[in-house]
Amino acid sequence: MSPLDGSCSSPTKVRPGPQRAKSRRHRAWRQHQEGIDVAVCFATVATSVCGAADPAMEAALARAYNRWVGEYCGAFPNRIKAVGIVPQRDMERCVAEVAYLADEPWAVGIMTFGNLDGMLADHPYFAPLYDVAQDADLPICLHGGTDRPPFAPGREDVGNNMFMMHLTGHVWHQMRAMASVIGGGILERYPKLTIGFFEGGISWVPWWAERMDAHYKHFARHAPHLTRKPSEHLRGERCFFTFDPDEELLPEALRILGRSRLMWASDYPHFDAEFPDAAEIVVKHPRLTIEDKRAILADNALKFFKRIAV
Repeated sequence: MSPLDGSCSSPTKVRPGPQRAKSRRHRAWRQHQEGIDVAVCFATVATSVCGAADPAMEAALARAYNRWVGEYCGAFPNRIKAVGIVPQRDMERCVAEVAYLADEPWAVGIMTFGNLDGMLADHPYFAPLYDVAQDADLPICLHGGTDRPPFAPGREDVGNNMFMMHLTGHVWHQMRAMASVIGGGILERYPKLTIGFFEGGISWVPWWAERMDAHYKHFARHAPHLTRKPSEHLRGERCFFTFDPDEELLPEALRILGRSRLMWASDYPHFDAEFPDAAEIVVKHPRLTIEDKRAILADNALKFFKRIAV
């Protein structure tokens, strides 16, 4: 079992038609090719629903997507799960959507951008989201934004150049989100909350942890909620990370962060996915042990997505 990070179409129809049924059968077939028992789908276009300035419209778009992806998963309920999205411009609507997701059997987590109108993940504005997610035992999945508003750092500010935008967007976003989550003391303030950092790669994380440790040493007064070294949180029981299967520094990151923190993500069906050999790259990795592979291909995802029963 492993998370399968990819895109679903926009929620244009409520009832499944022949083309959607074909799409679901196609995904199940692809899972079979990769040897995936359970896939967890992430949104792509729908990450931008907070670009809607009207809170009611944003909430309606989020609910439409969640209904759509729920029906999508329903064709193979034991094989396909998903993380839901939530509106962020009105926290009452956000809390209501988490309550909706908590009752949905396909929903195994909450995907969020971690940034809204200059407010980062540790801003008190987001407190109701963390409170209700913690109570529902739904992990928070911080995922990079898209090439649409609200832009991640390293998107709009590097010019209209896809080489630069794709190179920087996810990684810089995750660096900022991670520093905000850890430095803002979210794990201290919400002791049952589990947080994952998705689609930014893993090779940079040990270096970023070391750099955060050094800054915590000198600037602890600017992180009043933080009670541990940042690296201790990142190696703890409530932080998880996904990695790209072809990262050369994967074994080093695994050694530094710990075997139980990393999860494989295929990124299917995006253009840069290694399909159909994404899983095989890990399975045949010469520098990983059998125990390493079992952890990062299956066990850790099951620990993070607790609502998946196998």
